[in-house]
Amino acid sequence: MAFLNDTFFKIVLVSSFLFVTGCGGIAKSNVKKGDEAGSSDTASIEPAVFQQRNENPEAKQPSAFRLLSYAMRDKPPSVEEAKEFSAGTKTYSDFLNQWKSSESYNTKLRRYFGELVGVRDSVGFPGTFTLRKNSQGNYFLPAKGDCGATGVSEQTAWWLDRGQTISMCTNAVSEEIKFQSGKQSILCARGGARGMGYVSCGCGPQQILCLPAERLEVANESVRNEISERGFYAYSQSLSWFDFLGGDFFYGNRYLYFVYIYSSGRLIAGELPSDVEMETLLSIPLVSLNRTAFPFPPSVSPVAVRAGVVTAPSFLQEYNNFRSRVRGISERLLCQDVNGGLNTGNISQFLNPGLSKADRVHGEKAGCASCHFPMDNLGTMLLGWDARGIFNGNARTSQIGFSFGVQGEGPSALMKGVVERNPWFHECMAKRAWESLAMGVWNQLPDESRKYFLGASVQGPKSLVDAILASQELASLRK
Repeated sequence: MAFLNDTFFKIVLVSSFLFVTGCGGIAKSNVKKGDEAGSSDTASIEPAVFQQRNENPEAKQPSAFRLLSYAMRDKPPSVEEAKEFSAGTKTYSDFLNQWKSSESYNTKLRRYFGELVGVRDSVGFPGTFTLRKNSQGNYFLPAKGDCGATGVSEQTAWWLDRGQTISMCTNAVSEEIKFQSGKQSILCARGGARGMGYVSCGCGPQQILCLPAERLEVANESVRNEISERGFYAYSQSLSWFDFLGGDFFYGNRYLYFVYIYSSGRLIAGELPSDVEMETLLSIPLVSLNRTAFPFPPSVSPVAVRAGVVTAPSFLQEYNNFRSRVRGISERLLCQDVNGGLNTGNISQFLNPGLSKADRVHGEKAGCASCHFPMDNLGTMLLGWDARGIFNGNARTSQIGFSFGVQGEGPSALMKGVVERNPWFHECMAKRAWESLAMGVWNQLPDESRKYFLGASVQGPKSLVDAILASQELASLRK
């Protein structure tokens, strides 16, 4: 297939094989050493029952004022702001409230939520066919050949505003994406003579299999920025951690919604979106962000069900097999290494019938089972998604697993266990927020302070972030 981002595809194909097969290093894949969060930094602290303090933090020291600016905006105060603070014209609390409405604060929060999950800039649009312009300004598919100035028609497309058209070579135009040639099925989403090279194949209705080359970078950015934007949306709307990480709604622009349609695997199998799904795609703003339902709901696609960050295309690409995805969840969201400690439900068998024989034999070895029983029973709840974040399973694909004490099925059940039943989740979120925003050391905080921030985390991302920024602990950190 002619993928839009050949370099990315090659990297993913190579990296999907780079796993240490010994039990001590399973599934590290794309997780960089500097990003790992080991279990030694988190102690088991019970959260306090959260009651928002009526704090009005004050600090007279310029160093504390400077830290607040970095915590909120990733930059020092301006000269004018420093003068106002030194003269007492505006207080520490005044600036805290003022900066909350700044664009630089919004940018800082987006970066914080993106770094929380740890997706790199190399992720992007998973693949489709690239349209290019010829010297006459007409779009053509390299796989079909340039038509020059003749054989051109005006066509609508999913990436255009309503009423707009582009000039396309007619050999790249088709109303279907699947054909039958004798006993052979022709799937236009694939490459070669039995794919897009077939004479009747083209981009499909609304050019659903194609994208112009000049729009690729915008499409890549929509994939890379999804988690950051979803986290900021959860913060601004006072949503829960589960809404952010495992919620059953889409948040993004039209490019990203297309990626969700494409990565469901249905287009690759020759199945077009329904009229409702196509209308939804065309109704979503091209660049600005929108909340709506995921395409292909469970009633249409009961296996490839989406659940927030854990099925985001960028997450599935970054952590590119079911074991590395568990490692990503454990290290980024629980601050724990993958080891026997994750087996909070004391499971001692593999529940999913789709786990391969080789994986079972390896996982049941005496020196490996303590890690594999929790890891593989978590990971099988994400079976079916390939290294590009495309669902390649089918109706028989099982996503049964065991998430922190409860048997369940699918990514939503997985994240319910991670967020709501896991003993480390809220401490990890509080620790990472404190160290990211305050740039302080979590274990140097008094127990009462840590319990307070844990209690804030239980209430959701906004409560946690706001509690840290408004705390006397932050104001007193740089005396």
